[in-house]
Order: sequence, then structure tokens, then C-alpha cells
Amino acid sequence: RGHPRAGRPVQGEPHGTLPGRETINYELREFYYLASAFNDNEFSLRGAKFFMDTTLQDHLRKIRKEFFAFRNGIIANKLRDAGDPHDIIMGCLLVDIVGITSRARERIGNEIDLATVAQEMWNDTNSRECRLAAPMLFPPGLMSGQLALTWCQGIESTEIADNLCHKLLRHIDGSDALFRQLISQEKPLVKYT
Repeated sequence: RGHPRAGRPVQGEPHGTLPGRETINYELREFYYLASAFNDNEFSLRGAKFFMDTTLQDHLRKIRKEFFAFRNGIIANKLRDAGDPHDIIMGCLLVDIVGITSRARERIGNEIDLATVAQEMWNDTNSRECRLAAPMLFPPGLMSGQLALTWCQGIESTEIADNLCHKLLRHIDGSDALFRQLISQEKPLVKYT
């Protein structure tokens, strides 16, 4: 008899099926997520490679390591079962993400670098924690109305929409004009935002 993770069939199961295959897939996704965090100055997002300044990449790596340190498998599984649209769910509590981002703000300091790191995290649509942390990192003074509208049009869940509004959008200049633009949108999640 073969070991189930070695790819050999287990006795009593059809050839080629593995027990807990979904669990293994989630573990592999998390491994690839972390592997991209540990690579020197490049990371991959759906096959496209991006190169960043080494110090900014180090900040992203540290934030992702903290997400991994605060992961909670029970919460992650509950979110997956509830239909969360993200591929990578660490299950971090919002309170932990607030702490992670406040430490990152102290480390980074420069508003331009904060905005760059936050934008890179927002672009990582596969990770729930990155999408939650990005609005906490982005300086409200640097958020333009067009960029805010672009972020709102990329919303994939009500959790992300609530966090974006509470942590960032209510603090930007021109939030009233943004509200009027969003309320006229067709997509329900954009209108919800």
C-alpha cells in the first residue's frame, strides 16, 4: 500500500484519488504564497513576475511572515466553507491584521513607500489578509478619487468592502463625490461599498 501523499492509490479507494485532496491543495497554495514571500526581489502573481526595490520587497516579506505567524486554521476553514472567494486564507483575525499593519507603518515610515506596499498588497487578489491589510497601510492623503474608484470596482466580498470603507475611504478627500459615483454603479458589491 502506498502513502496517500505520495500519489499512490490507497486500498479501498478508486485509483488516483487521495484522501483530503482539498486540504493538500490549500496547503500547496499557502506554500507557494510563502515561497513568493521568501524570494529575493521578485514575486509572481498569476504567472506574471514583478520586480520591486529590495527594501520594499523586504517589507512585504515581513508582513507576509507575520500573517503566517498569526494564521488560524479553524477560522480559515470556516471562511472557505462559507464561500470566501480568496485562494489563500490564513484566517488571521482583524485585530491581528491591525497590529501587523501598525508595526509595518512604524517600520516603513515614508508615505510613498507605504502607498507602494499597500498597492502591491491590494493587487494580490488571491490573499484575504493582503486585501484586508492594504487599506490599513495606504495613506489617506495620497489616495486619489480615481484610484479609490478603481479599488472599489475590484471588490470581491462584503468583508473587503466594509474594511476598505472603514479603514480608508471615509478618511480621504472627496469621499462624498466617490459615494455618489459608487451608488450609481450596476454591480451590487460596488454599490454596497
